[in-house]
Amino acid sequence: MKSSLLLHGLLLAASASHAVPIAAGGFISPLPGTTVAARPELAGTVVEDTVRNVSGTFTETGQTFSLQVQDRVVRAVDGTYDFYYQVTVLDKPPSYPLSIRRGGFVGWSTDIGWRLDGSGSLAPESGSRTADGDRLQFNFGFGVPVGAETYFMLIDTNATAYAMTGTATVDLSPAFNVNGYASFATFAPAVPEPSTYALFGFGLAGLIVWSRRRGLSSR
Repeated sequence: MKSSLLLHGLLLAASASHAVPIAAGGFISPLPGTTVAARPELAGTVVEDTVRNVSGTFTETGQTFSLQVQDRVVRAVDGTYDFYYQVTVLDKPPSYPLSIRRGGFVGWSTDIGWRLDGSGSLAPESGSRTADGDRLQFNFGFGVPVGAETYFMLIDTNATAYAMTGTATVDLSPAFNVNGYASFATFAPAVPEPSTYALFGFGLAGLIVWSRRRGLSSR
């Protein structure tokens, strides 16, 4: 019995040790969690950290819902930007589902998952990406209770710049005729401004000159 429990724990740890790449049209279930220990490149600096109150009304029933969404951008140690969400359920019917999606990822390479080593207690069951590659969605299924706090969901990208050009949507719709969703502006990957390229070029040129001078002085 003990050995089977140990094996189950090892398998769970192995399956939850990484975020996974997702291509356009992809669907991943179950969606694994990850840690900085497993993915050291995720460590970095929080450059945006915004808390938003998001609310809406269910069609047909007129019932309201409200959520708190923590919207975070992290500049990873490899110089790329990662995008995080954490959701706290403030008010909704307990039996209704929860999904959150964000757009603005066409043309960008993405890994998705959630952070085991962060705050929260509710993990997404699955993740998906639209066929055009624009929107990524995290799904928590039915029965998400009031007061639930999700783990930080993450989208690891190869972007070296970001902007407030994305759109996010929380969706609590239990059926096609009882829609409940609300959208808001959010951060998304962006193409660096020309000035950024110029600054990078100057920095690279300075590094080359410095290394050459250092080489000459050591002769």
